[in-house]
Amino acid sequence: MMAQKPAVPELRLRLAATPGAGKVMRERLRAWLADARIDGDIGDDLVLACSEAVNNAVAHPLQPARDAVEVVGNLEGGTVILIVRDFGRWEAALRPIATTTASGSCVP
Repeated sequence: MMAQKPAVPELRLRLAATPGAGKVMRERLRAWLADARIDGDIGDDLVLACSEAVNNAVAHPLQPARDAVEVVGNLEGGTVILIVRDFGRWEAALRPIATTTASGSCVP
C-alpha cells in the first residue's frame, strides 16, 4: 500500500511580472512540495517545468492587462496540478500553429 501524501493547502501565488518572479516562485514551490513530501527528481522536474512557464509568462505576454503572473498548485489523489497564468491576450493571427524550439520539439 502506498503511503498517503499529507493534505496540503492549495498553493496560490500572484507575482509581479518581473525577472525575479521565477526565483520567488521556485522558493515557494519547493516549500509547498516539501510540505507534500515531494522532492528528489520529481520535485526538481516540477520546479523546472513551472519555472520555464513563469519565465515565459513574464517574457511573452501580448498586451498584458496587468503586469502579474499567477501560479496555482494543487495535489489531487497523488497528482500535482500546477497552473501558470499571465494576463496577456491571445492573438491567433499573430501566432503560428506550431513552432520548433531550439531542441527541435514542436510546440503548439
